[in-house]
Amino acid sequence: MIALPNLLAGPAAKVINFYRGPLRYAVDMGEWTLFDDTGLKGEAARWARENIDGVLPDRLQRCLVDSPEFPELLESCDYVVYTVGFSPRPIPAAPQWGQLECNAANGIIAPGLFGVGIAFPEYRIDPTGFGEYRVGLQKFMDRLNKTLPLWLKYGS
Repeated sequence: MIALPNLLAGPAAKVINFYRGPLRYAVDMGEWTLFDDTGLKGEAARWARENIDGVLPDRLQRCLVDSPEFPELLESCDYVVYTVGFSPRPIPAAPQWGQLECNAANGIIAPGLFGVGIAFPEYRIDPTGFGEYRVGLQKFMDRLNKTLPLWLKYGS
């Protein structure tokens, strides 16, 4: 939702927004935020409410990626801007431990090896039971402050 208004401000005759599902908006619940990491906030949320959930701009077309029209519409595009998601690469196997995975709750990968940041985001479940990965510099720093004492005790 950050790219779309910028693309529409340019000279393109038509912009097609391929999407996977309905938009989510972050909602301040006082002590916590619903969809804090996966919901739209600020200017992106305002623009989406007006232009996606409201009235589509004239040059904007939307297409669900699972729809039968998807292959034909994608083929009709001259340029593609991919702005969806992040999937980390697997951690290489270690001779002494084999295949490694990062524990999303505490960042422990192996004794003396820990993960934090965009490649190893914390997974959190909100009060409604919805889980999401916490992304953003402040959230990475919060996690580091919370897990570092554990990591120091866990050691190598």
